[in-house]
Order: sequence, then structure tokens, then C-alpha cells
Amino acid sequence: MTAAERQGLQIAADSIWHAGFGFSMPSPGPSYVPVPELQARVDSGLAGHPDMVGWVLRSAEEATALVIQLVKFPAMDESHFRAFIRGNAQFVQCPRGDDPRRHDVVAGRRGEFRFVERYPSGTFLLTRCIPGARSDAAFVLCVQTGSADSGALADVRTGLSVRH
Repeated sequence: MTAAERQGLQIAADSIWHAGFGFSMPSPGPSYVPVPELQARVDSGLAGHPDMVGWVLRSAEEATALVIQLVKFPAMDESHFRAFIRGNAQFVQCPRGDDPRRHDVVAGRRGEFRFVERYPSGTFLLTRCIPGARSDAAFVLCVQTGSADSGALADVRTGLSVRH
């Protein structure tokens, strides 16, 4: 992942996009802003993974968060995508040792993955991942939202798209 790719996320009033990877989604609103402390934690956690990048936006006003994660691969097909999803689901970490009720689905001809976790605290973590490609690399793009409201930011997750 190059420095330009890491810094290429654009946030506007109505949308979020990355021209280099060709993805976009609706903006969750003006109260969602990058949080340097959270971004530093994500960057630190991904330091040993040069093929991954993550961006974090949070709304203190709405007590919700949005995480965008992108992982580059040399090649991608359905079997690679499913292997990535299986590996990702195995390493979901539960905050404070909570044991979430989980539900996951790999569906659709495009190879989409949705993962829902609900913790005893009432927090929902909802994830949607889709594959993408450009001339030099394939990738998986995931958007995760965290909120006490399972419907929060549904339009952002649903509106996630990759230019093909």
C-alpha cells in the first residue's frame, strides 16, 4: 500500500470516495470526522500488514463509528474471497470479553459478505465486504459500523460500491 493510497480517502458532505481504488459510499453526515487517536490505533494495528489500510470516522454526537478497511491481493476470485472472509470471521475480537451473537452471510453473484454482531452491551457491529479490482491489484473493501441502533448507517453500508 503506497502513501498516496493510504492518503487518498476523500470525505465530502454527500459522499466518501477513493479515486485510486474506485470506491464510493454515501457520507454518514457532517458530524462524522476522522479521530486522530483512533486512526493511530488502527495504523498501529495494521503496521505489520503492508497490504492493508483502514480509515476511521466517528460521530461523538451520534455515538457511532464507521471503519473502512481495504486489503490488496495479487489475485481475487470467489475461492480467495471466501477464504478471506473465513479468516476475517475467525479473528473478530470481542470487546471486554463479550460473546456476541453472530450472523454471517456470503451472498449474491458479486460475492458480497455481511456480518452482524450484537454484544450484550447492546452495541451492534455490522460489516459489509465486497471485492474489487484495478489493473495492478485485486482487493477486498469492508465497511463496518458500530452503534446501539442496528439500523444506523444502513444507507452507508448499502451504498458502498466499487467501480468495475
